[in-house]
Amino acid sequence: MKEGCSLTTRGGAVYTAETMPVVYLNIIGGYWSARLIGPLMIQGKYLKEGYVVVTVRARGRNTLGGRGKAPATLVNLKAGIRYLRCHRNELPGDYDKIITMGTSAGGAMSSLLGCTGDRADYLRS
Repeated sequence: MKEGCSLTTRGGAVYTAETMPVVYLNIIGGYWSARLIGPLMIQGKYLKEGYVVVTVRARGRNTLGGRGKAPATLVNLKAGIRYLRCHRNELPGDYDKIITMGTSAGGAMSSLLGCTGDRADYLRS
């Protein structure tokens, strides 16, 4: 979206590149490693409504060498959010208002992302 342009969704919401909501998909079914791309029908639904759709890779229980054990998945997802916020000036979307979503274990990870917020426990020491 070009600077100064706006998008009006079918529901009547008006967004600019700076105010577009961000959907953070985590495809972590069964606590397996997250895939980069989720189902296209999910992504397309949100893109049509003017959302920015983002997904990241994350370690899971199938990661070799035991490196995917808890809390590795949560640490990876939180690092993805920090990366997006660090590069907010280069990307469309409002990275202070991220909607995280997933189903099954991905839903649990979304809950954990929300309730752990900016806790230093998940940062490198």
